[in-house]
Amino acid sequence: LSTLDETQSKIVIGYWGTLPLPDLLAIKKARPDVRVVLLLLCYPLALSWGGILRQDFYLRRATRFLDGIVFPSDLTEGYVRGRVFRTGFPPSVVIPP
Repeated sequence: LSTLDETQSKIVIGYWGTLPLPDLLAIKKARPDVRVVLLLLCYPLALSWGGILRQDFYLRRATRFLDGIVFPSDLTEGYVRGRVFRTGFPPSVVIPP
């Protein structure tokens, strides 16, 4: 948090592949004015059905703290929109790598 304060950062982007949700949630709670965005290049990371369901659950719960999600393709956005967020989809943008 001290680095965010020192640099006066206005946005934090977390990469899904590093499992950033706990850190992003903590940042948003501590600094509500900082925009918190999730970069979802690959989803899901889990290989088992149970792991995928767990990741879906965590992502759904985290969205109330996220200001947006960046997707690499329309296909990924459509998958997440249909599988994870049947309603209440957060703001998003598609930016190919």
